[in-house]
Amino acid sequence: MKTLLEIFAASGFAVVLLNTYASVVWIPAAMIVGSLQLAAAIRYRFQHPRRSAAPPVPDQELALQHLTPSSPGLLLSVIHWIVTLSPLLLFVALWSMAWRAQVLIGHWPQVMADDPKWIGENDGLYQRLYDLTDLAFGITGWSMMIWAALYLGFHQRYTPGQRRAIAWIYIGAWILALWGTGCGIAWYLD
Repeated sequence: MKTLLEIFAASGFAVVLLNTYASVVWIPAAMIVGSLQLAAAIRYRFQHPRRSAAPPVPDQELALQHLTPSSPGLLLSVIHWIVTLSPLLLFVALWSMAWRAQVLIGHWPQVMADDPKWIGENDGLYQRLYDLTDLAFGITGWSMMIWAALYLGFHQRYTPGQRRAIAWIYIGAWILALWGTGCGIAWYLD
C-alpha cells in the first residue's frame, strides 16, 4: 500500500517527467490556460477584498491597505520566492544522492551503467537520499504550476526589475537543477 508521501512524490515526478519528455504543445498549453485562470482568480481576490456591511473603522482601513493593487502582500511574496527557489531542492537532492552513490561505488555514477535503484540497497543513508529525491521531484513538479500562477497573478504588481529578477532566478535555478549534477536527472531516470 502506497503512502500519501509516495503518491505525492510520484505525481510530482510525473509532472516533471511529462513536462520534460512528453508533448511539446498540449501540456504547456494546458498549464498556461490553468495558470491564467488561477492568476485571474488571485487577481480578483486581491482587487476585491471582502468587507463587512458596517462602515470600516480606521483600524480596519489600515488592515486592508496591504490588499491594494500596489503590492502582492508579504506572505504571498515570500511564498513566491520560496517557489522560485524550489528547483534548488531538486539540485541538492540529486547531488546528495549522486555523492553518496560515488562513495559506495567508487566513481561518479554514470547514465546507463549505474542504476540508482540498485546501488545502495543495504545503505540506510542512500535509501533516505533516494526517498528525499522522490520528494524533491514531487515538490518541484507541483511548484511549476504554482510559480506560473503567482507570476501571472502578480505580474502587474511587481516592478519591471522585480519581474526580471524573479524570472531569471527561476530559470537559473532550473538550469542548475537540470544540468548542475552533470547528467543527474538522466541517471536518476535510468
